[in-house]
Amino acid sequence: MLEWYRYHKKMGSASVRRRAVGGILGAATYARAMLFFLLLWHLVSVWIANPVLLPGPLRVMESLFQMVASGELVEHALVSLRRLAVSFVAAGAIGIPLGVAMGMNRPFDDIVDPLVEVLRPISGIAWIPLALFILGKVQAPCFIKGTGVLQRDMGGERAGIMGIEKGEHEGRMRDERLCVN
Repeated sequence: MLEWYRYHKKMGSASVRRRAVGGILGAATYARAMLFFLLLWHLVSVWIANPVLLPGPLRVMESLFQMVASGELVEHALVSLRRLAVSFVAAGAIGIPLGVAMGMNRPFDDIVDPLVEVLRPISGIAWIPLALFILGKVQAPCFIKGTGVLQRDMGGERAGIMGIEKGEHEGRMRDERLCVN
């Protein structure tokens, strides 16, 4: 028994050492890659010699610190978060009831689903020109983010309702009743 304990204790500390060394090596590899990237960025910006086209990393860091100090970065981040929240709420308000209706009403699903399936493969980046033209640059980001959330919410609700109708929940409910009693 004592032999077994000593063996596993020795192997455990070797394993801990291996993980610690692996973590240090991983961090060193990451730091080396970042330094290489920053050096390459600096060299390319010096070679191009146009700070408007490609500013160097030091100039970018300086601008970042100025924007943080002035509060401009926080202001713009809050505007972006507000747009994101609006898009999530609007997409949920439309997608969840639509998905429930599609899941509960087969004829309604037969009408709406082909339209959804035609629009679903269109990526968010493809919506940008149309959204900018129709909604303008202020509301276009809300629409673009909302299209993805709308499809996710609507599809999830529809699949959930259809799963309930097929009786997929009966086994789970029976097991829950056995646990309660």
